Amino acid sequence: MTAHKSPKNDALRSGYSLIELLMVVAILSSIAAGAVFGVKNVVQATESTKLQRDVGVVNSAIRTYLLSGGFFRQSDLQNPKTVLSKLKCRAGDQNAKELAGLRGAMMDERLSFELQTAAEAVEGVPRARFISDPASPRFIIQTSGPPGIKRFMLDNSMAETDFGTENRKATLKLAKQDPWVWDYTDAGARRVTPASPPRVNLAMNNPSPADITNLVLNAPDFSLASGSAPLKQFPRSLTLSPTNPAGSAQIIFSVNGGPFESYTGPITIDPGMTVTAVSATLDTDRYDDSPAASRAYQSSPVTPMPLVTFSKPQYTYFELGGEAAPGTPLPLPAGAVTGLGMILNLSLIPLTYQNSDVFRFVWTTDGSDPRTSATASRQADFRDGFLVVPIPLSLAAFGTASSIAVNATVKSQKPGIVTDSRVINTSLHAQKLPLRKPLINFNGPEVTLALDLTNRDMPKDARIYYTLDGTDPGVDAQGNPRSGTLYTGTPFTPDSTAAPNITVRARVYPPVGYVQFFTASSDESKSLRLPANTDAYVAGIFVNPLGSPMRNLTRLDAAGQVDPRFNTGTGASNGSLVGIVRQSGTGVLAGGDFDTMNGTPRPALVRLKADGSVDTAFDAALSNK
Repeated sequence: MTAHKSPKNDALRSGYSLIELLMVVAILSSIAAGAVFGVKNVVQATESTKLQRDVGVVNSAIRTYLLSGGFFRQSDLQNPKTVLSKLKCRAGDQNAKELAGLRGAMMDERLSFELQTAAEAVEGVPRARFISDPASPRFIIQTSGPPGIKRFMLDNSMAETDFGTENRKATLKLAKQDPWVWDYTDAGARRVTPASPPRVNLAMNNPSPADITNLVLNAPDFSLASGSAPLKQFPRSLTLSPTNPAGSAQIIFSVNGGPFESYTGPITIDPGMTVTAVSATLDTDRYDDSPAASRAYQSSPVTPMPLVTFSKPQYTYFELGGEAAPGTPLPLPAGAVTGLGMILNLSLIPLTYQNSDVFRFVWTTDGSDPRTSATASRQADFRDGFLVVPIPLSLAAFGTASSIAVNATVKSQKPGIVTDSRVINTSLHAQKLPLRKPLINFNGPEVTLALDLTNRDMPKDARIYYTLDGTDPGVDAQGNPRSGTLYTGTPFTPDSTAAPNITVRARVYPPVGYVQFFTASSDESKSLRLPANTDAYVAGIFVNPLGSPMRNLTRLDAAGQVDPRFNTGTGASNGSLVGIVRQSGTGVLAGGDFDTMNGTPRPALVRLKADGSVDTAFDAALSNK
């Protein structure tokens, strides 16, 4: 019997229903998604493994480079690209002959890297970050934070790049001058003088994060807490104590932001000092440097109280070193004046701080402010205690003034210890000395004036002024003469043609520029009566009874003596005169066998004035031939 096939059953066996199709599609999608997810994980794992291996290779190259005399400047550590370039350079030719370590490049010149994108950094993709620690520069792996190096790779375009040479600082060199194989120099601890706190700076964010796998060391303990103390307690002694396991760290410190140095014992603390200390790791694989700890030490600074003293308020020209007039009997009346600068409250300043690095005495003698004046004088350098300061006072300090102001202050060099003092003022004055009257002498009709030098107090360049009419030269408000003629030191003969009676009246005045130190002398006068002029002229070559030469032509007074007021000088040439004619009111006409009169060309005829000089207005232009 043959079975009958139902059309309905045939339809069910010939295909899939819609539900079945949807189920098949969902299953296939799940399988595909799983396959993609698995492939992605495998790729990321491979990339991460390669990055870790590459970081290890680069870090090994860095250590080898440092052990072979290489070095990084602080600026080199700010850019990983610069670090790789240093690893690719070679030792210089001469340097390479001395090094015991590797001399060539530490890294394939093709080595480069690719940076992450910001999106990749957010997804937690592993990245390499460079730790710019001067003592232990290295790369670490992180999965969070800012973008870093995604992968290291070889760039064939850099295969022929020459990264140059450098002189490396190896401590182990081939021996040159001794029998040993090596010359060795101990370079000391590598963290002794970093330029800033290792990886920790309180003033800025650390550009390179700490190694997340290490423990952070504790900061050192300070024996002195921050704060202020009386100046008398300074200088103080600060001790830094370790707070970490033995052998894990060394203490380094900085003063007032300066370079770090290794701590070896108590630190001397002055006011205004800030000490920053760090526990620097000795085991970079286990520990990171401690945070920097700082302590500030202050004091209330002392304000000095200056004092300036002089032996008296007034000084003479000679006490200040003024010169005496030439011919003054020894000893000369000269001297020097020195005042003293002191600090009244010096006991408040510890002896340690009594030196010119902390403060200095400053003064002026021209009235200007010693704190800012270009003319200020400064105390010389001193140590181990303040000494009284000599303040010299010179004649030049007065100039033309009758008084001066000496201003002084104590100027601070370290405001945390002492501050600038106030400016104090001391007034000094010129003491006037009276000048003695001049000496007036007559030698016949010749007049001589002189200074009286008997008491050793006549100044150099003192002046004598005189008149011949009996009037007083006088004294003006400044101590100078009102009238008269300055005596130049040469004797003179007054002209009596206008008046035979002459009264010489004179005073002594201070030198120019020093009138503030002297008062003019009282006046001195002396009278002289000269004989009246006569008309008695004689010519010839002879000598009068008193031995006066006649010079060819002369005039005699009423007593028959040579009148010195008539002077023909060298007289007539050729030694003779023929005739003399007196001209009333105009002098004398003289003729004869001569060419010149007193050196003036006048052939045969000349007219002489009342004093014997040639009247140049008269020239007959004759000839004696």
